[in-house]
Amino acid sequence: SVYFTSLYGSDTGLSFATWMAIGVPVALITTLLAWIWLQVLFAADFKYYDHQRGSMSKQQN
Repeated sequence: SVYFTSLYGSDTGLSFATWMAIGVPVALITTLLAWIWLQVLFAADFKYYDHQRGSMSKQQN
């Protein structure tokens, strides 16, 4: 901590609130993008699923 203080001084302008203001929106956006990506990747597999029988209705290649 002494090294950090000697380089940047005692007030860096960063606090828990500023980290959260940056981190929470980034985390929400990346979570949303990951969810969309997974929906795109796996949505095709579920359209062939027969919900009444509990099995695949068509064979996959």
